[in-house]
Amino acid sequence: MRTRNEINNTEWFGHMPDGWEMKPLKSLFSIGKGITVTKADLIEHGVPVVNYGQVHSKLNDGFSIHRELIRYVSPDIIPDNTIPISKGGFIFASTSEDLKGCGNCIYLDSNIEVYAGGDTTQLIPLQTFDNKYFAYLFSTDNWRSQIRRNLVDVKVFHVNPRDLKETYVVVPPRDVQRSIVAFLDSRCKPINEAIARHRMIIDKLEDYRKAVISHTVAGDSNGLDNTRWTWKRFKFIAHVDSNLVEPDNYQHWLHISPESISKGNGRLLRTSTVYEDGVTSCNHLFHKGAILYSKVRPRLNKVIIAPDDGLCSADMYPISTSQFPEWLKYYMLSDQFVEQAGLVSDIRIKMPKINQQELGNLKVFVPPRQDQLEIISQLDYKCAAIDEGVDRQEQVIARLEEYRRSLIFHAVTGRIDCMGGA
Repeated sequence: MRTRNEINNTEWFGHMPDGWEMKPLKSLFSIGKGITVTKADLIEHGVPVVNYGQVHSKLNDGFSIHRELIRYVSPDIIPDNTIPISKGGFIFASTSEDLKGCGNCIYLDSNIEVYAGGDTTQLIPLQTFDNKYFAYLFSTDNWRSQIRRNLVDVKVFHVNPRDLKETYVVVPPRDVQRSIVAFLDSRCKPINEAIARHRMIIDKLEDYRKAVISHTVAGDSNGLDNTRWTWKRFKFIAHVDSNLVEPDNYQHWLHISPESISKGNGRLLRTSTVYEDGVTSCNHLFHKGAILYSKVRPRLNKVIIAPDDGLCSADMYPISTSQFPEWLKYYMLSDQFVEQAGLVSDIRIKMPKINQQELGNLKVFVPPRQDQLEIISQLDYKCAAIDEGVDRQEQVIARLEEYRRSLIFHAVTGRIDCMGGA
């Protein structure tokens, strides 16, 4: 429990305007753990639920509930005396792969009643109010600093109900809350629309990338003649180099996990060391130039060329090949390859995976080495241009999101006179 001095401490908030109060979150909401829901429990129609994955979805803006985020389960799996969340409540993700996601939540702004599902924490209001002001407050790094400051830097961060119960919120008078919400709804709408437009451009660029890669590796491009190409099983041109090692002697080596790799474009999202990722279990040793392929959820299509020696998660395959690795990487990014991998792994509904035998039996359309070099040259050039376009859009989105964060923070802390429409 926190002391009275801690309760009155507004360090995370800053100056508190007259008439505003600091209150413990648990005085406004009943806070509890969501029910256990797995992917195998999901059905087409039934009782609506939201799991942690939907909380972290790009479709979730944190200020409303979108129907695309709702999943369904049988009423039979809902424990007795479990209360659904209605308008004015929140669903927080209890786990996050990064510190930034700690505090992500969905605000229920409609009359749809939803159950909090797997790896979530539910906030049910003790009184019936429009709580959108708190949705905006919860989105600020200042409020989230209360739950982040005690989290350990590990592979997966956990925010449990107890963590949320120990947080505090600043509560303005109801008329001020309404004015803040009206101000932010009005000012954030064009920002959100602009962000959506730029994300749509990114989606189109990524779709174009997929089409270009699939078209080129099939031989349907200028300068290529696929009449001399042959179909071969993956196992006859490549090999999974299983080499599990203890991480103790590799603490400062590069570490790659599926979370490090972007979906479908062969790009490395981030680099970290074995030590920084807190690796304690055996990982595969790989060398610079190896193909690294995630065997989990093959339809996400995570594959890269290793930029240096390192260790990769046991959920990945380090692959060597008798062909040019850059060409094989592009082929593994193609729709032709992804569809084959997806078909053999989809039977494992709870956690789709492709094993070594299944991977080895996939078919690959193999060109002569000279054509492989031509494919690499064409795709390196085209994908570099696409990458540049994607990066430009992401930079614009980052600036818009930073402006929105600043606007929200200044409004919910009283630094903007929302009552006067400033």
